[in-house]
Amino acid sequence: MGKMGLEPLSRITDEALMESIVVKYISFEIGIRELKPSSIKQVYLGGISNYFVQLGIKNAFDRAISSKQVKFILRGFTRIYSAMHPEGENKKVAFTIELSTHVLEALKFFKCHQHDPWRLEAILFAIELGIYFLLRKSEYLPTSQVNCGRQWKHVKFFDCEGRQIAWSDIGRIKAEEMLLNIDKSKTDQFGRGRLVRHKTVPGPDCIVKKAVAWAVKCRDLLGATVDDHIFKVRDRVLVTASDMAKAMRQTFQFVGISN
Repeated sequence: MGKMGLEPLSRITDEALMESIVVKYISFEIGIRELKPSSIKQVYLGGISNYFVQLGIKNAFDRAISSKQVKFILRGFTRIYSAMHPEGENKKVAFTIELSTHVLEALKFFKCHQHDPWRLEAILFAIELGIYFLLRKSEYLPTSQVNCGRQWKHVKFFDCEGRQIAWSDIGRIKAEEMLLNIDKSKTDQFGRGRLVRHKTVPGPDCIVKKAVAWAVKCRDLLGATVDDHIFKVRDRVLVTASDMAKAMRQTFQFVGISN
């Protein structure tokens, strides 16, 4: 978007039209030209805004680039760019399923929760559940006295004919599919929540089988009901978001990865 294109742009006063133009511009620069989102935000959009300020022109551009829609689109592209360029701007290391196989070793090495096997198993399952369903910690883990995570009533298991398995029959009737109802979060622009699901797959790494095993253990050994939380049974917190974050850091350290 050169200076030649800024003259007609400066005369636009319709905010919805301006937002649409900015979104298309961001999509082209990042999606097609593969420019860094931070450059678009700080250099390109900032430069265009400064150009109008210098000329004393007031239009809808500043309001457009500050709108919720444009910020939402830009955040989305930033995440996609970071996933495609792991050595890029934030240099964060993703915690993978393969890394999760080292969690118990790491916790035992650092002597964490060695006298609480419930906590060890809860941390591992919490990590795997989060990875498979692409969950934020605040969406399913106890993070405060107010947010205790998802309850078992938000988890549904279905048999081979698509019928929901009753809480008392989980583990007795084979589950072919699992559905998790996620409440609204800060990544949910419209506050509608979302439904995420997985089907049973062969092998020991099936998240549906692991979820069934965890549900059975909580129900049969701790007396959990559908009104209890996945990681909190009445007043007993089985794992917290900080527990999981610490375990992930220690796993990185254990396998020799700097995060």
